[in-house]
Amino acid sequence: AGADVHQDIARDIGQQVEMMILSAKHANETKVGKEIQKVKALMEKTGDKIKLVAERLAQLEPASNGLLKAELLKSITKLEEVWETEVGTLKHELWQTIQAHNHNSDLLKHHKEAIDQIQARISEAAPNPELEAVQAQIEAQLLQANKIVQREKEKETKT
Repeated sequence: AGADVHQDIARDIGQQVEMMILSAKHANETKVGKEIQKVKALMEKTGDKIKLVAERLAQLEPASNGLLKAELLKSITKLEEVWETEVGTLKHELWQTIQAHNHNSDLLKHHKEAIDQIQARISEAAPNPELEAVQAQIEAQLLQANKIVQREKEKETKT
């Protein structure tokens, strides 16, 4: 009966950790997806604006507006430089988000592996009078894993 209780506890913990991992993974993937969509929309919008300005410049008569055209071309060049810098910044931020996601995923995987090891030890162990102590350890580790997942989720929502 003691071994069955150990296995039930270990199975329940494993299921909870698996759900936490899947939830965190889904949240991270959703966040990255939304950020990518924002970046794409901004890039398309800015690209359209640049094309519109370039088309308008092409329509100007060179004889009457030569100076204006030169100034506009200079402004467009500056705009393109700023645009490239902004795109680089966005790419870097996206890379950081992906790195954070990978780090969180690694942490969750490590916690799952630790719980799986505990599950294996419990299922191999014969029933003993220290059942309550083992249960307390398992519950403490599950609580610790939950706290870590919550902290990581809080960090993600702040960024």
